[in-house]
Amino acid sequence: MKKWLLAVVAITLGAALVAGCASKPKMTPTPTNNTGVVITMERTTCEDNCPAYMLTIYGSGSAMYDGKVNVKRIGGAATNVSEEKVNQLISEFQKIDFFALSDNYTAGSNTAFPTVITSITIDGKKKTVTHYHGDTSAPKQLTTLENKIDEILNITDQLVK
Repeated sequence: MKKWLLAVVAITLGAALVAGCASKPKMTPTPTNNTGVVITMERTTCEDNCPAYMLTIYGSGSAMYDGKVNVKRIGGAATNVSEEKVNQLISEFQKIDFFALSDNYTAGSNTAFPTVITSITIDGKKKTVTHYHGDTSAPKQLTTLENKIDEILNITDQLVK
């Protein structure tokens, strides 16, 4: 009886160990509610006159734009984003497990590419990633996330030259 019980325990522990290795837990937290969420993204200029601006999106749905150079609107503008769009952005951060990414993808010295600095704060936990677009080691999902932020705020159509 003891051998049988030991075998069952060993098999159970082995299965739990394999299951634990197969899927590591996501590091990007799920907000308790959106009021504790702040998303920022800053695009810097480059040799080729890239648009430079800063975006801040709050979990409440308010959003701020600050145009720097090479954009239609220089200076600040405010808008609102639906709760659905805020949730969509949070989901995009979770999909790529943003908190598990490196803090910096900045290899390379060619200034022909812009840098994008993206951050999210969820319930007091903040993660910032600096992404130089000339660094080929950066995951493609990071660029997709950056573009999604622009898309949700209609940046390309409304504010950028």
